Amino acid sequence: MTQTNRWLMWLLTGLAIVGCGKEETLTQGGYINLAGCEVPAGLTLEQAEKIECSAPVTGALP
Repeated sequence: MTQTNRWLMWLLTGLAIVGCGKEETLTQGGYINLAGCEVPAGLTLEQAEKIECSAPVTGALP
């Protein structure tokens, strides 16, 4: 292994360790998921994206 490859391996390992210990982010009031549905506050982003609705939010009111 060259010195550069070894350095890159350590860098990627460090980034993976830092990323794995990240605290989960919770939704805030008024959060709109990718399906266009408003979801309640306090859900993880994974839970919020699983929510489906019959009438998605479509822009601001006049």
